[in-house]
Amino acid sequence: MKQTWSQRELQQAQRILGPHPHDLHISRTVFWSALAVIIFANILAAFILVPFLIVLSNFALYSIIVILGGIIGLLYNHLLKDVSHLETHHHILASLILPFIAIANIVTVVLISNQMITDLKVQNTAHSPWIAAMVFAVAFLLPTLTRITKSRILK
Repeated sequence: MKQTWSQRELQQAQRILGPHPHDLHISRTVFWSALAVIIFANILAAFILVPFLIVLSNFALYSIIVILGGIIGLLYNHLLKDVSHLETHHHILASLILPFIAIANIVTVVLISNQMITDLKVQNTAHSPWIAAMVFAVAFLLPTLTRITKSRILK
């Protein structure tokens, strides 16, 4: 014997199982908190790079930049992928703001380290701030782009 649900019962079940109004507020709070943590981690990673920028060059330096960018990108991806009840524009906003901040941080830190190389008379060449910033930004965005591509392929 198959029992069907009445329209009233369906509406009540949807109301009970649907998102709670507080969920949106909590999700927004988590989103902005996660964004602040990621921005702080981005700034911290940029300043961690200073000694490496002063003494390393080429492959070793860019390997470290890729690793740091990838770690911060994984953090971003992990913190923000499961925040439910957020509109797409929140994720788009974060996807635009964070690479911009990352690029600005890396450019600033590379310029500072280039000045330190000159002032300290270190036997190293000045680094291109734009290349370093782009390498960091690509490594930062790679985990998120991989997740988005993977989810679209599996659909």
